[in-house]
Amino acid sequence: MSYPEQFLKESIEKAAKIATWPLFAPEGVQPPYAIYRRGSTSRDRYLSGQAGQPLAEFEVELYADTYHQVKELAEAVRVATDTLNGQAGALTLDDVQLTDERDGDPVFLEGRDKPTYMVSQTYAIRWTEPFPRS
Repeated sequence: MSYPEQFLKESIEKAAKIATWPLFAPEGVQPPYAIYRRGSTSRDRYLSGQAGQPLAEFEVELYADTYHQVKELAEAVRVATDTLNGQAGALTLDDVQLTDERDGDPVFLEGRDKPTYMVSQTYAIRWTEPFPRS
């Protein structure tokens, strides 16, 4: 693993024990589940080139049948990821910070007559990129 998306997916699935997908869930999937996406990436530069420690913002959306369940999922993901640093496979995580957490509006998934509850979390993740070899 050399990119933070894989770390995030594995962390969510292990902590919350739910299926997790990038960008959107497949049609017909029933809650609970999570989706994640990268919102932005900044790469600082030195005079000699990239600093090699990008900072990216990721949004995680957790979905569940009850408000209580989605809050438990959000807490499990937060505990597993917030303030983490160190190795995650081949990826060196320098810092993972939960920067925002909020309730989303309940949604009505296709074919269901009860609401699905959502919590959105935003994480700032800084990692060290390997420098390209000449």
